[in-house]
Amino acid sequence: MAKIKNQGHLYKIFDMFLETCLIKSNSILNDSDGIFTLDNINICIEKFVDDFKDDKRDYHEKIKEQFKDSSDDVKLLFAHVNWLWSFPVNDMTSTGKKRSAQICVPDITLHNKIESLSLYPEEGFGNAGSYHKQNKYWEIVANLKILKCIKSELNVNTIDKIKNRIEEIALFAKYDESPKVTDDWKIDLRKIEKSCAMYNILLYLCKPDKYERIASDNHKQIIIDSFSSLLNSDSDKALDNDKQILIIRKNISEFVPDFDFYDPALRDLWNPKLSNDEYNEIQGLSFKKNIILYGPPGTGKTHTAKILAKSFICQKILERDKSKVKEIIEGEMNVAGHIKHLQLHSSYSYEDFIAGIHLVDGKTAPTKGYFYKLCEEIEQDDDKSPYVLILDEINRIDLSRLFGEAFSTIEYRDEKVDLSIGGFKLQVPENLYIIGTMNEIDFSLERLDFALRRRFIWFFYGFDPDVLFSIMNRRKKLLIKINNDEIKIFISKATSLNKKISEIEELGKQYQVGHTYFAEILDIASQFKGRRGYIQRIPIFKQGGPAETLWKLSIEPILNAFFGNLDELQKNNHLKEMKEILLNEKE
Repeated sequence: MAKIKNQGHLYKIFDMFLETCLIKSNSILNDSDGIFTLDNINICIEKFVDDFKDDKRDYHEKIKEQFKDSSDDVKLLFAHVNWLWSFPVNDMTSTGKKRSAQICVPDITLHNKIESLSLYPEEGFGNAGSYHKQNKYWEIVANLKILKCIKSELNVNTIDKIKNRIEEIALFAKYDESPKVTDDWKIDLRKIEKSCAMYNILLYLCKPDKYERIASDNHKQIIIDSFSSLLNSDSDKALDNDKQILIIRKNISEFVPDFDFYDPALRDLWNPKLSNDEYNEIQGLSFKKNIILYGPPGTGKTHTAKILAKSFICQKILERDKSKVKEIIEGEMNVAGHIKHLQLHSSYSYEDFIAGIHLVDGKTAPTKGYFYKLCEEIEQDDDKSPYVLILDEINRIDLSRLFGEAFSTIEYRDEKVDLSIGGFKLQVPENLYIIGTMNEIDFSLERLDFALRRRFIWFFYGFDPDVLFSIMNRRKKLLIKINNDEIKIFISKATSLNKKISEIEELGKQYQVGHTYFAEILDIASQFKGRRGYIQRIPIFKQGGPAETLWKLSIEPILNAFFGNLDELQKNNHLKEMKEILLNEKE
């Protein structure tokens, strides 16, 4: 495995941290020396872990209280622990990374000890995901415990030895399930209650030739599930996740030598939704054969359904023939004929879909509908690769009436059902899978009958900041030059706006504004290119600029419609608050 291109600065920063802090005990955030001691680490653990404040206050407020009586050296060391949590990732701004460290030492000046290398890099190893932020307390605890282990051992005194020790600690934390442990460091590490992204981040920083640039345990598991056919034996499948992924990488490398699991074509194969969910849509299709994607408009349900369909079919093909991996990754696998897309509408009927009496050559005759003919087509196809039928916007129709007596056949594939028209008998093929999409605003999930609900697995699609980040990060390179810090601030604002919508009693999460609406800011920003004040780059938050235009043209009209049943005063107050959340440039 080759180190990821353009990541050299991260390895250098990390090596500098190990050398300066863990070996020499000095600071890299300013010129202070002798701060990185075992005593100071233990005080940090006492303040942050033993004296944990379990309340709803802001993280930074709690830090201020917990460390208020501590020495500057202790505060500065804790600033390094927070810095270590933030510096390698791609989904925090440089300003946010520096703030993460500075908040611990507000009265102490921080500056790069080595001026040639920024300690708050704009580009990190990748998107660590929302879990990395939501789980911040335990991520910081993990850093503290790992640093304590290193500083407790005098013979761990070179960069290579430290990296080997971090690897050992991280692997124990991730995989060791033995009921009894006797080493003090293992007993201490067992007190960490949650899985931590930091284990994966540190494994990658220590051994980038051995571990992937993947922070999420769920992502690693999804990769294994998606490429299980590339594991050579049952003994391979008994290995830990990181070793399984290394085998998968070696097998893919036989056909595609230079790749990254987050390359768009490959990522679309194993994680088309960019999800971090433990149970995903591909698994749902494999298990139930019928799934529905539901949620507010603008969350990419139809787009994702199409990518899901292609990914699912390709994965099944790969299970039969692993040599197809090159064709799949390079986009040469054409499965379009196996994906059917039907846009539903209120006038679409059972007669159109299953069977009906229609006028043929001036006479009425029983006629097979779309779904019936599709089932026949699939049965006659000798290629047993999956077919996927996308039923778009099922909220526009009564699905139970659409299927009629054939409704049970999508669940019981080994049974034929007699239709009331033409003596037809219908059996749904085993290799036909169904993906439905539904806007929850238009049709509440609670109003659907139980028979419909149990025949599908339901996946909620709400606003997702990670997906928005991926969309904008991919498309901004094609359109215009926007400061990365501003993009991340904008995504943070969009997230806060949707959080507020979810908290409003009259609305709730089903009224979130979808990430595709916010991604429109790139198209809007491109229209400003070349204007006065928008020559070198496009400032998002400039007065009258892209963010304000997006608000006026897209976001405000949507919210205005959502608040339609409120009186004018309530509605205007809500809109004013929402506008302030989105357009205030500060994070």
